[in-house]
Amino acid sequence: MQCSSCGTLFPSGASTCPNCGAPVAVPQPASAQAAEGMPSSYDEHIAFTDQGTPPPTPPALPPPSPSPEPSPEPSSEPSMQATEAGEPLPASPSVSPPSPPPSRRTPLLILTTTVSILSILVIIVLIFLLLGSRATQTSTNQFATSDPQAIYTQVTNRVPEINDVFSSKTGSSWTPISTGSCVVSGTSLHVTSPQGGDVSCGTTALKESNFACQVEITLTQGDSIGLIFRANQTSRVAYVIELTSQGTYLLGTGQSGTTNFRVLAEGSNSTINAGHGPSNLLTIIALGSMFYLYVNKQFVISTSDGSSSSGLIGIAGAGTITNVAVDATFNHLQLWKL
Repeated sequence: MQCSSCGTLFPSGASTCPNCGAPVAVPQPASAQAAEGMPSSYDEHIAFTDQGTPPPTPPALPPPSPSPEPSPEPSSEPSMQATEAGEPLPASPSVSPPSPPPSRRTPLLILTTTVSILSILVIIVLIFLLLGSRATQTSTNQFATSDPQAIYTQVTNRVPEINDVFSSKTGSSWTPISTGSCVVSGTSLHVTSPQGGDVSCGTTALKESNFACQVEITLTQGDSIGLIFRANQTSRVAYVIELTSQGTYLLGTGQSGTTNFRVLAEGSNSTINAGHGPSNLLTIIALGSMFYLYVNKQFVISTSDGSSSSGLIGIAGAGTITNVAVDATFNHLQLWKL
């Protein structure tokens, strides 16, 4: 080693120079020298008094802001928060959650909806069909049978609402509707018309919808005799059932003797007493749009029509076919309301 003061060489390990007595500096390791130039983590918190430029002081953190109380409704004014310098700054606006994407109708949902709508429409159509056919099924529902002869028996075994209306007490209520005359005599209604004419009589006391009407008729002169029912006094449109002197029957609707008269059923039957003089017990049951015709308590024919649902009941006779006068008698009229 060499003395830094006098330059004398001396062996390593001496603490002083043997020539001048100056202390010998002991060399420090490299790691110790590097450590002296770098402050430790402990030195960061100690003020440097022996250095020329102290390290910069880290900025002070602002005190934590108190948590705002939740408000029931978001305020339209922006909230203010404190900064390091104490100046208020607007807080960031609240962000609403994104709206869910619109739902898309899948093919299965569309198919299910379509099927449901079609099912409802089918049900509605079936209901209307059932209501439309209810009138034709009323006889079966009311009488618990579809046998016309059994229906006749059930109806006529009841007590009639009207019985023998041709008595002197009710005779004045029967008046002619067309040409001819209607005269009550005893328990009979005597009707006549001039040659080639017809006659019809009615009463406002017999205005029915669903009913059974039965009367004994005797044709002394003329072509036909029978009943009218569900007649309209204004239009003169009615249902007509006639028995002829030839032993035939006819059931039609419209205005008799005009082109708008429509035949619903006609024919002959062995139960009808033909000719002039013999009596026939004529019965018509009108229930909804169904009509049942009976002669002498025997079923003849049934048919249906919905042209009229209610109207007057009367009697009629005609001599227009062979251009003869009409002379007929009606006895013991009975009526059951259904």
